[in-house]
Amino acid sequence: MTEGESGGKRLHVYLGVFLFALYVLCAVPFSGPAYLSDEIGYLTKAAALGGSDVDYATSWFGGYSILIAPLFLIFDNYEMVWRGVQFFNALMFFGSFLLTRKILKSFFPGEHEGEILLALSVAALYPSWLVLTAYSFTTPAIVFCFCLSLYMFTRIEKGLLFVCVSSLVVGFIYWIHPTGLAAIFGAWASYFLYARRNGQWGYFLVCTVITILMVLAYQFVFHPGLNLAMTPVGYAQDSHYTEGKSLSERLIELDFYKNFGFKLISQTLALLISSFGLVGAAFFYLFLKFRKSVRLSEGDEGVLDILGVWLMVTCLAALGMGAASLSLQPDVERTDIWIYGRYSEPFIYPMLAIGLVSAYRGFNKKLLCVLAVIMAVFFIYGSNVEIKGFNNLVNISSFWPYALFPEKDVNFWLGVGVGGVCCILYLPRNFAVVLALFLSIACFQFGISWHFNILSKHSKPDALVNFIYENFEENTCVAFDDRKSSQGQSERRNLLAFYLFNYNFRRYSFNDWFLNCNGIFLSQEELFALPSDVKKIAGSNRSGISVYAKNEDIKKLDFAAFFDSDYFYDSKGELSCLHVSCLYLPANRLADFSGVGELSGGRLLSVGTAGVLFHGPYVSWDKGSYRIEISLNGSDATGARLDATSEAGKNLHFVKKITNEELNQGHAYVSFTLDEDVNAFEVRLFVDEHSKIAVQSVRLVPEALP
Repeated sequence: MTEGESGGKRLHVYLGVFLFALYVLCAVPFSGPAYLSDEIGYLTKAAALGGSDVDYATSWFGGYSILIAPLFLIFDNYEMVWRGVQFFNALMFFGSFLLTRKILKSFFPGEHEGEILLALSVAALYPSWLVLTAYSFTTPAIVFCFCLSLYMFTRIEKGLLFVCVSSLVVGFIYWIHPTGLAAIFGAWASYFLYARRNGQWGYFLVCTVITILMVLAYQFVFHPGLNLAMTPVGYAQDSHYTEGKSLSERLIELDFYKNFGFKLISQTLALLISSFGLVGAAFFYLFLKFRKSVRLSEGDEGVLDILGVWLMVTCLAALGMGAASLSLQPDVERTDIWIYGRYSEPFIYPMLAIGLVSAYRGFNKKLLCVLAVIMAVFFIYGSNVEIKGFNNLVNISSFWPYALFPEKDVNFWLGVGVGGVCCILYLPRNFAVVLALFLSIACFQFGISWHFNILSKHSKPDALVNFIYENFEENTCVAFDDRKSSQGQSERRNLLAFYLFNYNFRRYSFNDWFLNCNGIFLSQEELFALPSDVKKIAGSNRSGISVYAKNEDIKKLDFAAFFDSDYFYDSKGELSCLHVSCLYLPANRLADFSGVGELSGGRLLSVGTAGVLFHGPYVSWDKGSYRIEISLNGSDATGARLDATSEAGKNLHFVKKITNEELNQGHAYVSFTLDEDVNAFEVRLFVDEHSKIAVQSVRLVPEALP
């Protein structure tokens, strides 16, 4: 190795370490998984493999779970496990970076180190990698395993060991996700061509046998065995894949093939657009390279040409599988399924780098642009499909037209995207890279904003998790009602299955819990006619979860975790607010009743204008003794006063001046009594131009609360 090559290698390692740190920093703000069932499915399978008693068997595949399972052995709480998952995701992308460098150097052995460095940087900064590091998704694992299998293939001339390792790794991709079949098809095509050129039919046979055995072992041994261990007797696992009967019925419908064809076109265009045309450039380069050397029968050049076939076949197969699977359910109204990227993107990491190096080597840009325009026009004017509904941004993290124009539709995005790709391809390389970087940043910012929105509204562990951790030892039974939830967040059971992985968290009927479980009972259904020795002790209108406990356990419980949360609680189980809606107003609700406030960062802020910061919500309320709890902070309480009225302001129930001391403490309280039932009850906070106050929430609770 020359001094220049050694220096270039060190520089790439430094860049890889920098990128690893960047991935970690992008993930750090996200303190837990989103509500998505696949994220929780991977985490709970890993917990089960780590020895936890988990009741959450799903049809999501378990290969990624095998990789992260050691985290559940090393750490005993969900916070450390989650940080470990994010760190491991970043580590796999770091490994993919180093492997792609070796692959790229093989394709372009005489290329200047600066060109290699630039290509790797563009590939590594693809927005999906930065966004998905913060999720417990399979993408990092697929990217790494795919790059590893490709690299091992470049070494097969050193012996059968590399064939076996490459085949085992590519077979393991199927364990991670069903789209691993695409990588297997690519491997078969490459080993077949290699055997045909070099007479190494034993290599092709070994690859075929190993990959088939890997698929069969997962499908008929590992997956059903793990799910059986994660499913209590008498219960069924959750499933999201299409069942055999419905699949066969769908395959004979003409509408399926129409949807499949147009989804294949739109998803191919979406991948081309998301990659700034680099995947298309790589396809041209790899295809022409293979065609040029079809007569080669041996040597490294032959291996690399065939490796290009592996890349192309895998990418095409992944696009086809994605379009087919998303066409099986004709009634799904989701925008993202037409521009879905999460099935094909894990197989394009090396192609992004190859595409950048080859894009400025004289390939036919005009032909690529013409093909893209034809496909876009055909889709826009030929599909005649009304595309609408929810758009799951995590599946299109790198689709920059959506990040720039979120209010537009799919046809507009594809049209703008194809035009943008053609402009990027014809720009001078440095300008094109700068533009691609700008679009990547836009995608990343949009993606993390969407992720923050999910976590703030759905997924962060609520007070119930802390309540359980503070009151019950590990492995204690925590029961969840086995009836399907009809209120609140249906995803909450998914999240609890992860957050409580070190507890015996499982489904129970009420009677089974009462007889066999030593912990609490959680339900998103109202329970009536409770036994005299069971009380409802807490409940949340947001999650829809009610908490029940046996009388003998209630006196031992500490309710501090519910303080300043959206859970209403009572150690005696006698409060009416546990049976009807209690008054809880977070900042976003208070903003609906604000005269002079501004909503920012989940808080309602005073802005230097005198008036009513909030008022309302004008509800009917029963007579009794109550307490107002307001969560707030700030630097100046001057002019701030809290009061409550009813009957359109006719009755004044209390007036309280807010103090700076309360701002520092973060809470203010006032108790009062309603002598009779009232209507149009409201709580008001007045501020003046000197007030500097931020309000998080307001609660009205019966005075009987501890």
